[in-house]
Amino acid sequence: MKRSGRELGGVDSHISHLKAEHGLIVSKNNNIYKLEYHHPETNKILTELDLENLMKIDIENVAKYSIVQLENKEGELKWYSIGIETQNKNGEEVTSLTENKGFAQKLLNKKIGDYVDFGAGFKITKIKKYLSK
Repeated sequence: MKRSGRELGGVDSHISHLKAEHGLIVSKNNNIYKLEYHHPETNKILTELDLENLMKIDIENVAKYSIVQLENKEGELKWYSIGIETQNKNGEEVTSLTENKGFAQKLLNKKIGDYVDFGAGFKITKIKKYLSK
């Protein structure tokens, strides 16, 4: 069982978003939510392990629902997600970006090794799938 640390209104809002935008099936019993991701192409309910395995898949271009590792000029690495709030990845914090905002727009369609001209600049070091349509 995982706790979000969110206020109840924030939880309800986020659950509505997950249902509408990402195909999650949500049930509630004794104030505990159970989330299931239904993959529309395979007609399969994905487990937490399935979702974790999706995060291990490298993809070629940065896209909505992907996570991206960036390296700044000091060599520090940081993960960002595009269009979805994510949990930490292997204990590392993941910063969520809204896909229609400036920084996310600069990342979309870039590849590993590309430089992103935003702020002090970043290099893309890894791109992973987070959710699959």
